[in-house]
Amino acid sequence: MRIFYFLVVCFVFGSSFSCEEPILDNSRSRVRGQLVDESGSPIPGIYVEVSAQSTRLGFSYTDDAGFFEFTSLNSSYDDVALHINEPFTKGSYNEAFTSISYFNNNFLEAENTVNYGVVELPRLATFELVTKPETGTENTVDFRLTYTDVFCERNRVDFEEEVSNSRNCFENLEQFDRKTPDDFTDSFSVSTPLNSLVFLDYRINNGEEIRVEIPVTNLMTSYELSY
Repeated sequence: MRIFYFLVVCFVFGSSFSCEEPILDNSRSRVRGQLVDESGSPIPGIYVEVSAQSTRLGFSYTDDAGFFEFTSLNSSYDDVALHINEPFTKGSYNEAFTSISYFNNNFLEAENTVNYGVVELPRLATFELVTKPETGTENTVDFRLTYTDVFCERNRVDFEEEVSNSRNCFENLEQFDRKTPDDFTDSFSVSTPLNSLVFLDYRINNGEEIRVEIPVTNLMTSYELSY
């Protein structure tokens, strides 16, 4: 009977996942949560997926109030992940927002209801750094830009009714560069979550290193470094 039921599942959902992947006793988990932006407003139409080994086990889109709830097949693989607005899944990707993926979802190995609670998904902002040599300068500036990645990975290893969500989970990236007196005014941009912080560390010639903390409070934030 179990084999027959599994074949039926394969026939019905074959377009969503491969039945060559081992499903754990045909068991299922109920997955739910709500997505809000950095201001706490709900985000509709965001694709949410549970997958393992590139096999989609369950998916949904957030409703008008930002809620998602769906049933996911459980897998015997240990790399089951919940992807929220992930560009590399089978669903649509909203380029206006960041992405979050939950790994080590051990609770999806048995029938269970998992509530991710309220998950903050910040909007995607642009930070522009402008480097501008002063007229007649002989200075050289070395600088390092540290900002926040737009992809967030969170680990879930504890079996809990509610999932803890920390907004400060994105990995920092760094970009190094040097500008000389012969360089023209230049600029470059990076993508980072709205309301995150960008740290600019710079040193003119062999002087003291200076750090500037720049909040990204607008969808387009620009900062000029003169030397």
